[in-house]
Amino acid sequence: MKKKLFGTDGIRGVAGIPPMDTETAFAVGKAIAKGIYQEGTIFPKIVIGRDTRESGDILEEAICAGIIQAKGNVCVVGVLPTPAVAYLTRTMKADMGLMISASHNPYTDNGIKLFDSNGYKLTDIAQKKLEKRIFAELTEKPEKKEIYSQPSLISDAAEQYISFLREKTGSLPLKKLKIAIDCANGAAFKIAPALFSHLGKHIETIGVEPNGKNINEKVGSENPEKLMDLVRQKNCDVGLAFDGDADRLVAVDETGNLLTGDHILYICANYLKKEGILKNEIVVCTVMSNLGFHKAMQKNGIRVAVSEVGDRSVLAEMLRTGGVLGGEDSGHLIYLDAHTTGDALIAAILLLSAMEKSGKKLSELRQEMKILPQVLLNIPIQIQKDWQKIPQIFIVVENIKEKLKGEGRILIRYSGTQSICRIMIEGSDKQKIIGYANKIADSFQKYM
Repeated sequence: MKKKLFGTDGIRGVAGIPPMDTETAFAVGKAIAKGIYQEGTIFPKIVIGRDTRESGDILEEAICAGIIQAKGNVCVVGVLPTPAVAYLTRTMKADMGLMISASHNPYTDNGIKLFDSNGYKLTDIAQKKLEKRIFAELTEKPEKKEIYSQPSLISDAAEQYISFLREKTGSLPLKKLKIAIDCANGAAFKIAPALFSHLGKHIETIGVEPNGKNINEKVGSENPEKLMDLVRQKNCDVGLAFDGDADRLVAVDETGNLLTGDHILYICANYLKKEGILKNEIVVCTVMSNLGFHKAMQKNGIRVAVSEVGDRSVLAEMLRTGGVLGGEDSGHLIYLDAHTTGDALIAAILLLSAMEKSGKKLSELRQEMKILPQVLLNIPIQIQKDWQKIPQIFIVVENIKEKLKGEGRILIRYSGTQSICRIMIEGSDKQKIIGYANKIADSFQKYM
């Protein structure tokens, strides 16, 4: 097994292969419960949820077994969005929350996301401590298995979360809107239709028939084409697409055009400022956010703070700067006045609120921010080498930087969740930056 378990967002890998095998899952459960016990909590309480992947059941069973052997108590909440697990961890006064999901990845992958007792994702320090305990459990001799408890099924977990979301909507008057929803055959397949049926009569849905293998398959935030077609065919006012665990949102306007996470963050930031509830008039984005976003925020008098990629990094920067709103171009959006973590359903509520309050169509709101042309290529890699120390790649990148002449930018980074290198270029001329991106990609494929 690799010597590092945690990536950008928890532990992730191919289901059935370390670290997403039952042996490691058992060790994760045991290490979590033991660690909490050693910190002074007898019979620690852990909340566990999952998405709709076929591998979720067996991984959940293995994690539960590990927790129970270490004298922990397990509260199983079933198929729910990742932010629901964070919410329930806090409201049920649990010691930790655990979500079994690989987010937007295909069904063949799975993962584990972790939340502390307050519903926040674990810090880097906490992850390193847990990682050390997990590896220790994997190298220890198997202990005699004793059953101290049985998992408890929280049958009303979904209802608790829906009530929370409805509370956050207030008296939002959405009866006028016709909404198309794409649940990615994932964790929101029941909750999202229930929530938006409560808010508006006209609901069209796709991606609500999970079979264990079709999560994110040609649907969801990573594949919005069907939603775009549905919005056009059914004359909807807005389309909302979630990823497999419903912590990401992308949207489609009434013309069928796609909004990025930057568009959504821009619209929500302006809405909150006009309502007088954008604390410190600051918004947090990542290094991947478009330069057009920065220019639009500056024009509207909103300061921008920049974090590294990943919603944990966004949250850390929000806490540092005192902001209440932050997000990623990928579709994560965190609104701390409502929740402790990224929540696609809350993001959708904010977006719809902005539409209602402004009286504008979504196409009008999105056009207020001009996106600079951007190209993003994902290059499969085996080993994450320091490309800046490879002259044949470094020279190519530096030459292109010179050609951009300060009117664009290049960002090259390794994914924290997949074996790929992301090459992103922005500039005023789309065809030129496509050529530049391909040149860099060719150098990576040749010399890495």
